[in-house]
Amino acid sequence: MAHESILIVDDNAANLKLARVLLTNAGYDVRCAENGEQALEILQSSKPALILMDIQMPGMDGLELTRRLRANPETAHTLIVALTAYATKADEEKAREAGCDGYITKPINTREFVQHIREYLGGQSAPGGQTGKPSGDPNDLLRELRNSFIADGEESSARIADTDPMRFDVAALCRIVHHWAGIGGTLGFPEVTAHAHELETLLHEQPVAWQHRAAAGFTAMRRLFKDALSAESQVTGASGLFAELVGKQIAILGFDAQEAERVRGAFDQVGAVTRDLGALAGGLGSDALLPHDLIVLNACTQAGVGCWDSVQAQPVFEKPLLIVSSRSALLDSRLAFAERAVDFVLTPWDAEELLFRAQRAIHDRHAPRAAAPPPRAQKRSVLIADDDPVIHSLLIPMLNKLGVDCYSAHDGREALDVIRNLGPDAVILDIGMPRVSGLSVLTEIRKTQQNHTLPILMLTARQQRSDVNMALGFGASDYITKPFDPEDVVVRITRLLSGYQGAGPQA
Repeated sequence: MAHESILIVDDNAANLKLARVLLTNAGYDVRCAENGEQALEILQSSKPALILMDIQMPGMDGLELTRRLRANPETAHTLIVALTAYATKADEEKAREAGCDGYITKPINTREFVQHIREYLGGQSAPGGQTGKPSGDPNDLLRELRNSFIADGEESSARIADTDPMRFDVAALCRIVHHWAGIGGTLGFPEVTAHAHELETLLHEQPVAWQHRAAAGFTAMRRLFKDALSAESQVTGASGLFAELVGKQIAILGFDAQEAERVRGAFDQVGAVTRDLGALAGGLGSDALLPHDLIVLNACTQAGVGCWDSVQAQPVFEKPLLIVSSRSALLDSRLAFAERAVDFVLTPWDAEELLFRAQRAIHDRHAPRAAAPPPRAQKRSVLIADDDPVIHSLLIPMLNKLGVDCYSAHDGREALDVIRNLGPDAVILDIGMPRVSGLSVLTEIRKTQQNHTLPILMLTARQQRSDVNMALGFGASDYITKPFDPEDVVVRITRLLSGYQGAGPQA
């Protein structure tokens, strides 16, 4: 099979970098162009199997470039997939009329993006099934892009907000808000994307007194970026965030050399000592595990499953076990990961999330695990308490497919009423809700004796570790951060329903 190559044409540097890393990590040969002219120059000497085409570009836009390529016999049959921040039926029709073979909406879903590309290429994986050497980890890259995005956004929005609205350069502002709309959601800032879309519509339509509305809109964007910058600095700048990991001995099992190095690098940053015991999997004994404060086991590989068999064969010992796993492996009853693991991290894993879960596992090493409840004739039930209707529409169908009944609450008081009157078996609870906050709801729940062991999964808006620590301290069983994959929530709530109660209320 010929080596699959992809050309990405996008004037947004952050989009280019993110898409390039995701595709390069999947084994594709990736080239990039920042505008139509660069793309035409590259195509004179390169024949990619697929072109990812941003529709909204200054100068020659993606639609015009696509028409040119379709008119050229040498590129007439090249796969071209549109990339755009717009998502209306009319936009899709315009892309197809210009000659695009497909359509991917920005912000891209980092979990599904590569699979979409494979499907466009006929379901093929990367050439020869090889993954190639990654040029960087996409999860750590997301943090880098996120920091840059919110810093640049705060600076740009502040400058625009201080400009006389009667002197606005509409074309320049359209490019800026288009950039915000296209990448904000991918980087974990859906509010930025939503407000940017509103501003972009306003700038295009220019109704009566639009300048003053636009000025107010950029002031609001400045507040969003400023709040995001403050929250991000709390996460990345907290010197004592992982203090409990300093000097701890970490055993890692089932990782290949590249992943083991990445795990080791993460723990090295916080002063923990990592030892790779993967080579001992065939005859792993308790002597090898005893010196360590935590075992991190990769359940995504055959080597990891072999290590798991060795761990299971040992007598029960007081060592917390943290699993790095796919969803399917975690829920595989034959492996019984959930019964022995204190916690788990789903792939693709983020370095900061791994460290936070590791610290929690060591801190809660003696946390009791409730036995799995006996089978019940009636269905299990879950309360979803979140003021965002999208969250309900995402989670309810997936939980219903598992035979779980769902109740909905859109504010804190409504959530407390449902818990009091209907008695759900578990709660998915957003921290930031109107009227009564999620943390207040959590403390009210735990005041009642019969609710001391009610499983509660907290949702946080972003990775604000202070909120997570507070929620766990008040008695939350687990947490997950937005934006999230709905399947990840289902995995965690399924585990909680099966009987694992976390640490419970802490003194």
